[in-house]
Amino acid sequence: MNKSLGKSLEVAAKLLKIARTILIAGLIFIAILFAFSLSHSFMGAAAASVNSIYLGKIELFIKPGLAIDSAVLAKMMPISFVFAAALIGIILYGVILLEEIIKTSLSSSPFSSAVSRNLSKISLLIIAYGVLTMGVEFYTSLMIGKGYNFALLFNSSAIDGYNIKTSFDLSFVIFAAMFYLLSKVFKYGEELQTLSDETL
Repeated sequence: MNKSLGKSLEVAAKLLKIARTILIAGLIFIAILFAFSLSHSFMGAAAASVNSIYLGKIELFIKPGLAIDSAVLAKMMPISFVFAAALIGIILYGVILLEEIIKTSLSSSPFSSAVSRNLSKISLLIIAYGVLTMGVEFYTSLMIGKGYNFALLFNSSAIDGYNIKTSFDLSFVIFAAMFYLLSKVFKYGEELQTLSDETL
């Protein structure tokens, strides 16, 4: 392997190790918050402290207890922590797979079944992350719809209703397909290398 490529992979491995440590710390922090979220008095106080809502770039400050239903938000907060932990867990597993790819590439040829298998797993992780992100966006819209009293936020005689728009970005499918195709390229490279070794 080229020396500069080897050094680049070693630097990437160190950066991934730092990222893994940060992600594990994030999971521990979310686990602590989740434990606190099971205490209704703590979550009720936390939800009651929410006193503003963003409309685009405008932040509206609201009198406590009027337009925001803190009881609904308190019930939904533990689920938010579960979503956050799942997203961080997916990213953490992706970082671990990348570390394994680098370790395999440094110790032997990058054209191995382990590398192609890990690239294939990363493509599945990207799909899982994208689907979960869409779920989080839908859940957030639902939480805003149930937790805010829009009749108190605006002049109810002038507004007939409200609609919270959610957009679904499917670009993650393209990234997943790219990693899947890359895994097939590495698998084919492994077959060519095996064939070359056998002929020699």
